[in-house]
Amino acid sequence: MHKAKDVNNASTLSKKLIEVDLKISTVALLLASLFLCIYQYFVLRSDLDEQVQAQAVSVASQMSTHLAASNAELGKSLSNRLQPFDFIESAEIFTPQGKLLASYGKTKALPAGFKDASNPRWHFNALAAVQRINGGGAQAGLLVLHATLDQLLIRLAVYMCVAVLAIAAALMVARLIVVGLKEELLQMETHLQFLAHTDAVTGLPNRHAFSSRLDSVISVVSEHGGSADLLLLDLDNFKIVNDTLGHQSGDTLLGLVAERLSSILREGDIVCRIGGDEFAIILETRASKSAGERIAEKIVGSFKEPFIVDQQEIYITGSIGISSFPGGGIDQSTLTRNADTAMYKAKSKGKNSFEQFHPEMDVSVKKRAAIELSLRKALERNELALYYQPKVSLKDQKVMGFEALLRWNHPEMGLVSPVDFIPIAEESGLIVPIGSWVIETACRQIRAWSDAGFNELKVAVNLSARQTKSIALIDDVLNALRKSGLHPWQLELEITESMLMDNIHDNMDLLENLQAAGIFLSIDDFGTGYSSMAYLKRLPIDQLKIDRAFIKDIPGDGDDEAIVSAIVDMAHRLGIAVVAEGAETCEQIAFLEAAGCDAVQGFYVSHPLTADDVPQFLERHNKALIAAAS
Repeated sequence: MHKAKDVNNASTLSKKLIEVDLKISTVALLLASLFLCIYQYFVLRSDLDEQVQAQAVSVASQMSTHLAASNAELGKSLSNRLQPFDFIESAEIFTPQGKLLASYGKTKALPAGFKDASNPRWHFNALAAVQRINGGGAQAGLLVLHATLDQLLIRLAVYMCVAVLAIAAALMVARLIVVGLKEELLQMETHLQFLAHTDAVTGLPNRHAFSSRLDSVISVVSEHGGSADLLLLDLDNFKIVNDTLGHQSGDTLLGLVAERLSSILREGDIVCRIGGDEFAIILETRASKSAGERIAEKIVGSFKEPFIVDQQEIYITGSIGISSFPGGGIDQSTLTRNADTAMYKAKSKGKNSFEQFHPEMDVSVKKRAAIELSLRKALERNELALYYQPKVSLKDQKVMGFEALLRWNHPEMGLVSPVDFIPIAEESGLIVPIGSWVIETACRQIRAWSDAGFNELKVAVNLSARQTKSIALIDDVLNALRKSGLHPWQLELEITESMLMDNIHDNMDLLENLQAAGIFLSIDDFGTGYSSMAYLKRLPIDQLKIDRAFIKDIPGDGDDEAIVSAIVDMAHRLGIAVVAEGAETCEQIAFLEAAGCDAVQGFYVSHPLTADDVPQFLERHNKALIAAAS
């Protein structure tokens, strides 16, 4: 919105500057012409004055020989001498005592008196020259010539007219140019307005337009009644499309999403693209009942149909948060924030769903903020701890190692569930230093148990999405191994299947570098993601961990039994070991053993243990194995 205002202000200012510039130019030309005319007047007057002075000298010299003649003859001689000069208007010859001897004039006006003639005043349209007439070595008379500036003024008038005509012509040309510039400015302004308010990828209104339109809708509803809904739609896993198909295909998909949304909405509804994969939908209705959930349900339903990009079917889903006015916020900022809160609530429930904002959600937001604030100090206060869940081989029932599980014991909130704080740590970036601490602590603990006589144990640590993108991860891992003295093969790093596919090419490079360092690598929660078999055979993976969702209903669920058996068979053909998570019953253990699964992890073996409880568990387990073998 501010950008659009800047465009308007800039355009208006440009127009005003052109108008002002044109007016200033007009005034400047007129003043220049005026000053030039004044200058020309004085130049021409000076030239004429020189001519009159020269004539006065010449006539005075000639008249000195005629002073003895009668006044009539003297006047005739004076007239004959001056008549050829148009600019000489009149002349007088006086005696030294001031008596008029003769005069000449083109008009019948009385000759000037001696006092006025001998001391001529300055006139705009006339000038005079006074010259002594000498005779016999003394002054014999006084000649006064009067010149008119009529011709000079006529010339100046013609010059002024030409200048005015030239200025007028120049101004007409300038006006035509200005009109053209104004039209060009108007076109540029229209184009800039379009760019300032329109998303280039989808052609929808952008974030700036969204802000102004939402303000407008809120104002209308406030004044005239009715209701309004704001829907924030975030596409789920859109980054995968960009990573796998390229950004051009991603842009094409965004355009198709925009078209589908526009086709669903009613006339008058507004859809905007306000971010990379985020859309905002503004609904206004005269009825008091909100239309948000009904429209959101239509949108969610529409995503069940694929999008065709480059002749390829792409399925994508979206999470929608709804905030209503009045009720869901008193202004644009609150309404948007509440819709955003509801959208994240919908995303946490699963893909392709929507959620209406409720005031209770603010409690969750405040709780989340409190958790994040406390989590920043948890490492310093030693509030974090690792629990260790054993992993047992189905071949010989020996403990192969442990998975390190992070726990947080808050002094006021008590034991905070990883489900609550891990996502917050991930989003805030705190997971990187916390993850580094987990790796170092787990390595140090396994080394301590090895020194206590429990040899050849491995420890598995889960990597977060943020960690896999951190350039410091490999250095953190190698430093932890170096400080603890642990062998690289004793450290097992787990990455979930969905996380692996989120940025497959970069993750493959990361896994190859870790495997080159001798570290054991595992795909966690296998079967719940969307990995391709073509990728799986290329991945530098040592182990798959079957997700507990496929274990909990076996034996008995034919589909799960088939899936587990297929995963085990496929992995073994690729030379990859298999671990089953969530094994809790004897029947599950028996089925997994028969299917050829390599190891199990779950409550059947043991709950997660504190570091202090692990040695006792290992001693009991080893004694039980010895007793069973004897």
